[in-house]
Amino acid sequence: MKKLKNIKIIFIDIDGTLTNSKRCLEEVNKDAIQKITNKDIYVVLCSGRTNQYVCDLSKQANASCYAISCNGALVYDYQRDKDIFNSNLNLQEVTTLWNYCLENHLGFIINTKEMRYGNHYLHNVKENGIKPIRSINEINNIDIYQIVITSSDEPKMNELKTMVNEIPSLFMANISTRFVDNLTVYFFDIVNVDINKGQAIKHLLNYLNIKKEESVCIGDHINDYQMFNEVGFKVAMKNANKELIKQADYVTLSNDENGVAHFLNNFIE
Repeated sequence: MKKLKNIKIIFIDIDGTLTNSKRCLEEVNKDAIQKITNKDIYVVLCSGRTNQYVCDLSKQANASCYAISCNGALVYDYQRDKDIFNSNLNLQEVTTLWNYCLENHLGFIINTKEMRYGNHYLHNVKENGIKPIRSINEINNIDIYQIVITSSDEPKMNELKTMVNEIPSLFMANISTRFVDNLTVYFFDIVNVDINKGQAIKHLLNYLNIKKEESVCIGDHINDYQMFNEVGFKVAMKNANKELIKQADYVTLSNDENGVAHFLNNFIE
């Protein structure tokens, strides 16, 4: 493949893409990003994770000052402390889901710009830096960009999925599983409908006055599909979802082989 010319911005997913299977950021990826930003090309990290996490990792990775977090619900300039775009959830709908989770003993995480809050049904609350709250009323004056509902109770989580699908203004952006204490724990990420990382990219491109064909994104998960729709060149990791790989213009090495650095070092003019 020939090197790409006239690229002005590169969007990079975090989990399964920039970080390895142990969720660590390798020096070789940091160095590659630094070389790109030294060429006056923006590098923007995009994730379903919290704003604070994305901003902190962006600084570690030598990336640019823009962060796309909460599955696209927030686009933030941490250098100027400025929201480029945000989409906060309706408090009444959050309260409805909160009450359902309390009644059914499901974990509930609330992601705001600067803090994470959760109920007392979460696994390892303290270890995850989540502040426990007893009532939604404790944070009713804080914008909520994303909620994550979690439990090992599969039937109750399936009921919840049906419930969320019946609320027109909400969207289940990501469904994942993790093994915790020898249990399969389900995680449902919920944002406003029409919110995704692709729409966030669209807002940032417009803000920076950059054309779609001047942009690249690198991802691995099915929720990166919307990102692919909004950029000029699409890169999938070797470890990516098979459907995402079918849509890619190029498949780089896996996240455990520093596929981000491989692509940046070899194919950006």
